[in-house]
Amino acid sequence: MNTISNPFPLLIAVQSNHYRGLIDVLGKEYYVDISLPSTSLSHNNNNNKISLDTIRFDCDREFKQLLSPFEKTLENRLVQCKNINQFLFELQDIIERLITNQKQQQTATLTNSNTESFLLPFNVFNTVISELEIIGWNRILKIDRNVSKFSILLLDEKKREFIAEFSINEKYPDIEPNVKCLLPKSTHTSNSQKESKSTTSNTTSTGNNGIVVAGGSKKMITIISTIEKLEAKIKEYQEFFDIVEEIDAKTWVLEPENPKRSDVTRRIALKDSCSLLIEINPKSPKTFPVNCQFLGPEQAIDPLRKLLNQRFKEWSFSKGLLENLEYLMNIKFPLKENTRLEEFSVECGVCYSHRLYSPETNTHSIPNVVCKNHRCQKQFHQSCLYEWLKALPNPHYSFNIVYGKCPYCTDPISVSTILPNK
Repeated sequence: MNTISNPFPLLIAVQSNHYRGLIDVLGKEYYVDISLPSTSLSHNNNNNKISLDTIRFDCDREFKQLLSPFEKTLENRLVQCKNINQFLFELQDIIERLITNQKQQQTATLTNSNTESFLLPFNVFNTVISELEIIGWNRILKIDRNVSKFSILLLDEKKREFIAEFSINEKYPDIEPNVKCLLPKSTHTSNSQKESKSTTSNTTSTGNNGIVVAGGSKKMITIISTIEKLEAKIKEYQEFFDIVEEIDAKTWVLEPENPKRSDVTRRIALKDSCSLLIEINPKSPKTFPVNCQFLGPEQAIDPLRKLLNQRFKEWSFSKGLLENLEYLMNIKFPLKENTRLEEFSVECGVCYSHRLYSPETNTHSIPNVVCKNHRCQKQFHQSCLYEWLKALPNPHYSFNIVYGKCPYCTDPISVSTILPNK
């Protein structure tokens, strides 16, 4: 009998290379008979490893169907097995993945059933269908069986794609549809714009994270008129889309990690350990950026900051944003065609990683706090430094700032306690 542990308690070792019995999968037991000819290991030239050609694995049809999606994975793992016990543990891992997938599917099914769209009244159903036929079924990317939720493809003049997600109220068209579409939104709003928004809160407005949200109004706003409104809004942002596409195509954008067309901020690599965070006004993208923030060793970024401040009046509307910035700072942005992203990756002095994942915001951040000691200049993720400082014996707080000593040089350092929520 084999003394190596067996992951399946109902599977009995008849011989050292032969198991027979039951395997429990998702609460149901399946009969299996697994054996390996005693001569196969000695005659196998692949470093005494087994394969599907040498092992005999008999089971009922239902269990085979369950394992069929993992057949290739199982075959690849068999190559690494030196005996039947290792094969059993590989089989256990496959079954655990099978159970996990099954649970995820059940959860997804339960979620979908709980959020399943309601049935629209017959007259509303007909109205929606009529409008969708006018729009064109080739533009409908997704639609539920009740026609109360669907996604429509929008294209701008340069064939850039935008997706509008609609949700129809049962009292449509007396109540306008809710629609979401990723469009840019500046974080800086003038007083006049705030007053304008306050008087039009029930019409199409720009929500958080650049999501256009409409709904709740008693006006007769149809699907078609909503699309026309969105297309007009997209047309307004053509210059902005051109500019961010140029930035994303030519330079190394450190943040966001995967920039969307709706993102108004970009952290652009300048040189080793240095970057520039800019925020672009989507309604006037050719103007000087709403915000410019340098990050890196002070002795490296201070000359660039001074040049930008001294020469910002030389900003030209006839030039592109990148061209203007290069001219004012007298530099050339590192281009993707002749540099690598790794050249600009800086490790955090606390966690020793470049990108830090935040499960709360489902985002990644890069080091954005720098020690001001010229001989140190270590960089830290804001959240890492905050956790480090507050764990010190006597951290000092003032308003939303925590003060302490640099983990490396012990010079004074501080960080905001308000972590960014992107």
